[in-house]
Amino acid sequence: MNRYSVGWFLTFIGLIVTVFVAARYFTGYEAIGAAARMLWNAMALVANGAMRLFGSLVLLLARGVSWRRFSRLAALLTGLDWGTPAASS
Repeated sequence: MNRYSVGWFLTFIGLIVTVFVAARYFTGYEAIGAAARMLWNAMALVANGAMRLFGSLVLLLARGVSWRRFSRLAALLTGLDWGTPAASS
């Protein structure tokens, strides 16, 4: 089984975004721009879920050991939200 690092995934996502932006710029096709927006919405959805999951786990651990500052930090993390283009339209 081959394991990939976080850098590999970030490079892959960066290449995909670059290809979509370049194709949109040079061809002018709106469908490619719409596909890029859909890809961004999917990445933002995954990032939101991961951030909220991490914040919830930190909140659970912080309250379990009665660390007030970490509890406040975790509550802040669970309240963060990446704005997606679909949400702002």
